Amino acid sequence: MGSKLILLLWLIVGSLLTFFCLNEEKRELLLEYKNIYLNQSKVSDVANVDNIEKEEKQKENKAVFTVIEQDKPILAEEEVMDKNSTTKNISDTDTASVKTIENKVALILHEHPIYFKTNSSSIRKDSQKGLTQIYTALKELPKATIVTVEGHTDATGSATSNKKLSQQRADAVKFYLKKSGLNHLVIKATGYGEERALVSDPNDEKNRRVEIRLERGE
Repeated sequence: MGSKLILLLWLIVGSLLTFFCLNEEKRELLLEYKNIYLNQSKVSDVANVDNIEKEEKQKENKAVFTVIEQDKPILAEEEVMDKNSTTKNISDTDTASVKTIENKVALILHEHPIYFKTNSSSIRKDSQKGLTQIYTALKELPKATIVTVEGHTDATGSATSNKKLSQQRADAVKFYLKKSGLNHLVIKATGYGEERALVSDPNDEKNRRVEIRLERGE
């Protein structure tokens, strides 16, 4: 009876020792697995953080790019509209100004015609008052306005000589205006001879005249 009890005790002790040893190994394995898992989790977490940061940065860049792309055309369109509007306003103002001055010059020429010596392109002294007033009016024109001086004659004499004389007289007025200092204008001269009669009688002296046309330049 005593030997059986001792044997039983040894069996129990052996079983407990085996149990504790096995549990220790299991604990070591579990610890090892735990460490591996934790390391993998850390690596995974770092990778996820990096991915998240990259995605956030891409979203941020995309958002900024989108704002720029959306804003830029709007600003550009506004600038073009403002520019076109300003240009249009200036153009309309210049055109109205040119037309007003053209009418003023026509009135001056009606009240103070430009006279020339007979069969000559020499301007008579009694034309000075009218020329001075014309110069003063043209001085107010916008830059690069086209000023065309037109010379006309009656039908007395040959058509060829009349056209030549009208050109010479138009050139004389052109030269006077340029010499007066209207350098900001484009001044031209054209002689029409008897082609554009003012009254029905081609020989009427009223057809002998100088006219000035204005056109807004570019």
